[in-house]
Amino acid sequence: MELISPLPRDECVRRLESVVDPSLLLFGSKPLRGGVSAGGFHVSKRTWYRNDFKTWMSGSFESHGAGTRVRCRFGMHPLTLVFFAIWFGAVGLMGWPLIAAGAGAAIENPSLIFEPTFWIMAIPLGMVVFGAAIVGFGRLLATGEQGYLEAIVRRTLEAA
Repeated sequence: MELISPLPRDECVRRLESVVDPSLLLFGSKPLRGGVSAGGFHVSKRTWYRNDFKTWMSGSFESHGAGTRVRCRFGMHPLTLVFFAIWFGAVGLMGWPLIAAGAGAAIENPSLIFEPTFWIMAIPLGMVVFGAAIVGFGRLLATGEQGYLEAIVRRTLEAA
């Protein structure tokens, strides 16, 4: 997303700083948390609960005539994405052999499905379901945050 503000870059930075508390500040009154610098920003909606799956808005400032062009991106925090890429990758690499071995053994000898060792293949399936449920619930809590972030930044920077 791209916004065009009639304000110079320094004024955009100053105004955005006025509505953003630092990320590590536990208690604050500003509507956004994150960081702002002359080169850009990364912000998220302030909530009273922790949600690692919340929507983050990051952007960069570029001079545009007498005003400023603000290039924005939305998404989850990069560390959350890395963690879950590792989670699902590890479950896939370690889980598929268990599932394939268990399913293959059950095809050859159907009575094995009554053995406790057969059900060990349910562990990686459960981990995938659990991971997907966590991500889904976190993203559900983040519903509407992109519009909220965009509206505050647009209003603060008087951007079109």
